[in-house]
Amino acid sequence: MDLFRDKYLVTKEYFEKKPVTPEEETLTQQLNLTPLDKKEEENEEEKEVPGRVLGQEALQGKIVGIYFSASWCPPCQQFIPLLCNMYDELLNRKANFEVVFLSFDKTAEDMESYFRQKHRDWYALPFDDPFKDELKAKYNVTAVPKFIIINKDGEVISLKGRKEVQDKGVIAFRNWAQASSIYEAKQSQNQTVAENNNTEGSKEKDEDENEAAT
Repeated sequence: MDLFRDKYLVTKEYFEKKPVTPEEETLTQQLNLTPLDKKEEENEEEKEVPGRVLGQEALQGKIVGIYFSASWCPPCQQFIPLLCNMYDELLNRKANFEVVFLSFDKTAEDMESYFRQKHRDWYALPFDDPFKDELKAKYNVTAVPKFIIINKDGEVISLKGRKEVQDKGVIAFRNWAQASSIYEAKQSQNQTVAENNNTEGSKEKDEDENEAAT
């Protein structure tokens, strides 16, 4: 998945608060360190964090629905149960499909609460990742909810994912899969044509050089 290749995505596990034992709390107080202080001493980009994964690993080979949404949005509240039902069905069918949530909430706390309570355990872009604004501009997202479907190469399959889920439910995925297959076939055909043209060009060049030598 080229679009999110180098981006970290998170699941609900990322937001789970690890309980602090009395012994750990006492030790922290003795050392005059807060949990935030200790975090700053570690390299967040290098260490393994539960519930956090690179997009390349999480979305490899999958059709992806990018879900722009917010907890304050009434239409989002109406759509999310439909999306959850479809996701559950596709999960049961082991379909190559995944959802990435991009929050338009006003605070990180609102985003976390909304994600944990209303969404399935799909992926989310961290609240403070500026890539969200890039995608907003890229797809001209001016209102939520917006559900954009992309193939494994990051190419848009549908800009009307929300309407398709509302109208067709799980059947919408079949159309997305077909569109993705058509795109892949065209890409393969174009690659074959390009390779054939390169081969023909090399042959003609060799023939010209042989004639010149003669």
